[in-house]
Amino acid sequence: MISKSFGLKPSSSNACRLCDRAFHIPKEIRGNALAVKELEKKIMQLYSDIYALYTGYVIHTYPKYRSKGSGIRIVAEKLDIDLKKAAAIGDSITDIDMIKAVGIGVATVMLMRS
Repeated sequence: MISKSFGLKPSSSNACRLCDRAFHIPKEIRGNALAVKELEKKIMQLYSDIYALYTGYVIHTYPKYRSKGSGIRIVAEKLDIDLKKAAAIGDSITDIDMIKAVGIGVATVMLMRS
């Protein structure tokens, strides 16, 4: 629906995503931070239960009531894992709450050349 509503090309990684979806930003606004923020805002206005966040590569959309942090807590509880002894690795702002939920959190930075 978001793809059709906003003319966004879905990311090929969506096949591996369980909760969120990722969409490529049109080239004509990719370098325009204000236009990207406006797109995030429009998506969230049209779909009030969705959070939209551009991470520098794609715009991520996911339910406001779920996150990677809540997901890792649910899995840990079901598997009886102490999150203080767990590790998480992330490469995006969407990973921050997951990294904060565990004992060892690692954030990677990917540098891309245009």
